[in-house]
Amino acid sequence: LPLPSPLSRPERHADALFHNNYKKLLGQMSARRYFESLLQQGKRIDSEESQASSVYKRHSDAVFTDLFSRLRKQQAAEKYAKSILSKRR
Repeated sequence: LPLPSPLSRPERHADALFHNNYKKLLGQMSARRYFESLLQQGKRIDSEESQASSVYKRHSDAVFTDLFSRLRKQQAAEKYAKSILSKRR
């Protein structure tokens, strides 16, 4: 087998430029994939937190509604009792 001919200086320079730029591109792609994976993890954590907070919000809304409903029933009963007592006098 014949030995490959050595590359001329301009060919080596062009080859080195290509490989350097290619390595940079691969590094940027890797960094982008890593960054996107971090963003996805953040979204997953945010969605879990929002689901948990929506459960707490629904619970607090239900507690508020229940207490408010009891208060309104009590006020209605007091108003009814006052109207009955005022008619007796």
